[in-house]
Amino acid sequence: MTIDVRANRIDILDGLRGYAVLCVFMVHFAARHYKNEYFTSNKFIYYLIVSIRSHLGVDLFFAISGFLMCLIYFSKDISFKKFYSLRLMRLAPAYVTAVFLYSVSKYFDGMHEYLLMVFICCVAYIFSKTNLISLFKYFPFVQILAVVFLLCFGYEGLNRTPLFTILINLLFLQYFFEVRPLLYVSWSLVSELIFYILFFGLRQVSHVVNVNVNYLLFVTVLVAFVLQFILSTYFSIIGLNLHRFMSFAAGLFLGFIVTSKNDWSFSFTDRSSNMIGGGIIVVLVLLQQSWHPLLSHFNYPVMLWLYYFGAAVVFFFLIRETIAGNEFLCCIFRNRILIAVGKVSYSFYLLHVLIIGISYEVLLPVNEADMLIHFFVSLIVTYLMSCFFYATLEKPYFSQKVVVS
Repeated sequence: MTIDVRANRIDILDGLRGYAVLCVFMVHFAARHYKNEYFTSNKFIYYLIVSIRSHLGVDLFFAISGFLMCLIYFSKDISFKKFYSLRLMRLAPAYVTAVFLYSVSKYFDGMHEYLLMVFICCVAYIFSKTNLISLFKYFPFVQILAVVFLLCFGYEGLNRTPLFTILINLLFLQYFFEVRPLLYVSWSLVSELIFYILFFGLRQVSHVVNVNVNYLLFVTVLVAFVLQFILSTYFSIIGLNLHRFMSFAAGLFLGFIVTSKNDWSFSFTDRSSNMIGGGIIVVLVLLQQSWHPLLSHFNYPVMLWLYYFGAAVVFFFLIRETIAGNEFLCCIFRNRILIAVGKVSYSFYLLHVLIIGISYEVLLPVNEADMLIHFFVSLIVTYLMSCFFYATLEKPYFSQKVVVS
């Protein structure tokens, strides 16, 4: 199967994205209820929610991101400046709007927060119609200015002011200047940018010393581990989880294989292929369910690395088999619902924690029936908001030719 790297979307990958973001949604939904007695009283509902939720949803996003970045950018001779500008133009509009929404929502309560979301949506719509997305090509320049200013003049005393907190969060710098993240899930976006900075830097070195890409990916992950240790030990920077870079590396490695061969043709029989797909799903479920039992052992770095290494390997084969047209996996992930959610998964990821929280405050669930209502209200409102965010803040990026000097 030949893959057109110019295509904006691959449906089966949208299905994987949809699955990943729903796993993350279930993690944060369960976190809102797990202390309540009604959550554990009904064993069927309890085990259903626990079996679906998965902290590995983010790692699957990382693997898909690494795979697509290789197909779209790394297979071409593109400069880091251009790549970084394009990534920020893709990520920043929805992210900035979501940060504003989170930062202002704490001054409202209940239904007023829903009215706030309507107002923010109106602003986003006006934003999209004025074609201001092109201004985000200056985003890296603003980041550099902010970092230089703060390092030169200091930021002591500023890090407790609301305005400083908002501005630093808007620039993806919250983890480096002792600022509370306003967007809980922003750690993954910052981690993604760090990974690509590392990889691009090491790739430039590899051009000089002619290093094989396999060694380059290994060194990138190794540097990430060292960087994680230095940042957490000597600079008290926590929450970036750079040990999860292995999923990025797995996606990139698969992307390099595809771009070098540009063909997926396997000699598996249908039965063998289905057995492989079933095996991948079984291992994936076992990994998802073992996260909490192994949590007590994760204070040992080796256990942590082995766990996420296993997840990266599973995601490598999961993406490979789905792209190759594995019948069993396609039956699961070429689901219309998963694809629909996957198309707006980035905005869904940004918004779901806030909407789960607002819905909880409005509904105040006290029993199982209320919890189910809370679940469906949160899921539907998050999806509708995500569709709007995608149409106004994400789609303009895909629908226009962006020129970056």
